[in-house]
Amino acid sequence: MTPLPSTELLEEYLNYDPSKGVLLWKKKTAICTKIGSIAGRQKPGSHGRYSMKFFNKDYQIHRVVWKFIHKKDPIGPLDHIDGNPTNNRIDNLREATWSQNCHNQKILKRNKSGIKGVCWDKRAKSWKAYVSIDRKKHHLGYFKDISIAKRAIEKNRLLIHKEFTNHG
Repeated sequence: MTPLPSTELLEEYLNYDPSKGVLLWKKKTAICTKIGSIAGRQKPGSHGRYSMKFFNKDYQIHRVVWKFIHKKDPIGPLDHIDGNPTNNRIDNLREATWSQNCHNQKILKRNKSGIKGVCWDKRAKSWKAYVSIDRKKHHLGYFKDISIAKRAIEKNRLLIHKEFTNHG
């Protein structure tokens, strides 16, 4: 990941509004920069995350907010606790591993069962439940009743993913 600008440089050019979780320009970096306007925008394909240009380099807003408040670069990925990539309030951001960040993902649109970690197995004619740990799927079993599969997956997810648990 690209190292973030220094804290001094960020504080010279930006203000942070904690109520909205946005960075505001307080000094121009380009002709089109308007003092008091929100820094950054959503780019197509960014999955809702905001990024900003700062001295001809792209930075993700949530990472800049983290450095602005904590005065240091985040060690690894940052997780949006509520799963909303546009909510960059500092109390909604936490350091995470790549796997922990994935654990907190919402249910994917292509999911057909409506339950994260549960899918229909045609051969077994049952609901198959699995939980992911470090990019590997761990099989929990086959279930004739989807509600039992749901309870099994949610119980195991709480044990394994802990505070990064997201049931969908």
